Amino acid sequence: MTEPQIPVEQLYHLSSFRRSDLDEMIRHLNNPAIVLNLRAIPVPYTHELGHKYYDFLEKEVAANPQRGRLKFIIRDVEEKPVGEISVKREDNQWILGYWLGTEYWGKGIMTWACREALKAARREGVMKVIATPKQGNWSSRKVLEKNGFKYVKDERHYFGTDDKVHEVWVLEINL
Repeated sequence: MTEPQIPVEQLYHLSSFRRSDLDEMIRHLNNPAIVLNLRAIPVPYTHELGHKYYDFLEKEVAANPQRGRLKFIIRDVEEKPVGEISVKREDNQWILGYWLGTEYWGKGIMTWACREALKAARREGVMKVIATPKQGNWSSRKVLEKNGFKYVKDERHYFGTDDKVHEVWVLEINL
């Protein structure tokens, strides 16, 4: 007999950023498997860069509280940061972005976190969200489609992480 599986929402939750997360965030953001699909994470990701990012984020949230309400750390029950998800305004559109520590892949965590972030966006009056995963990142596309995103088109986007242009899928959802 197998034990009943604990629902993801009982094991993880979304919360705001904390400076005390920095060491764990740096560990994740220096993992090549995670960085491979991110757009603008400097490699290597250092404590200095992390502190600059937190400084920027604190100023940005003070100037635009909605940004803070739509940017989350994914935490486990012990409050350990395991990933990040956000809905942010960029170029007159709302964009969903996320990453998750590799040891947490394949457990339904990002599908759940995406659903929760989209609920928060809807509460903030966001009507439409797009996501642009790299072509070939089928896991990310599956997460998006499970949350109701529909494929729109292919595009080419610049990824500062590796200083290259990559083919991406554009998917969108009306909230």
